[in-house]
Amino acid sequence: AHSRARLMHATNDLTGATGGSANGNTTPSSGELIACPGCDLLHRQVRLPAGRSAACQRCGHHLYRHRPQGIDRALALTLAASILFLLANVFPFLSIEIQGIQKEISVLSAAIELFRRGMPELGLFATAVIFVFPLLQLVGMLAVLTPLSRGRATPGATAALRLVSLLAPWSMMEIYLLGVLVSLVKLGTMADITFGVAFWAFSALVVVNLWAASAVDRHYLWQKLESAK
Repeated sequence: AHSRARLMHATNDLTGATGGSANGNTTPSSGELIACPGCDLLHRQVRLPAGRSAACQRCGHHLYRHRPQGIDRALALTLAASILFLLANVFPFLSIEIQGIQKEISVLSAAIELFRRGMPELGLFATAVIFVFPLLQLVGMLAVLTPLSRGRATPGATAALRLVSLLAPWSMMEIYLLGVLVSLVKLGTMADITFGVAFWAFSALVVVNLWAASAVDRHYLWQKLESAK
């Protein structure tokens, strides 16, 4: 019954981000339908001018946006994020000196310490959200975007994009960085802290990774992947 109710709204048009109807110099696409993530209302897709976005006619939820050269921009940012990820995990993150005793800390030091303290479950979780999941996301996006930039799609591109979408909520690099900054504020009066190359690379990685995620609309990416097949 719910599916039939949604199909009754299949002829609705999309509205532009500025509040106007997405028509004029735009023309309907191949008749594909898209469901609003906010209220489940079905809309018929239309082609949008560069820079315009489509919103739900009922609740105003953002549906998709036309970003010119979105694939190339996202690929460049993902490559930059991959280099920063490598730097963040190769070089020292911090150097702490307390009463003449100096210790270097890496990105994974917190996870390793959890293993040493007899908390392997938390150690595995920390390793996953700050290393494994971000790495898989970067590899997956490169596997999708590199062929798409040449108008092609590899056989495993669909599975890679699904994996990236699944892991996105579990990548917590920005939360890790925030936790580090809070800890440094507390340690600042007790120890001499020196930021390593990995700290600056990790900070830049968080920014570039978020920028790469917003450079291309995920719905548009799926469309490009289907058409490339």
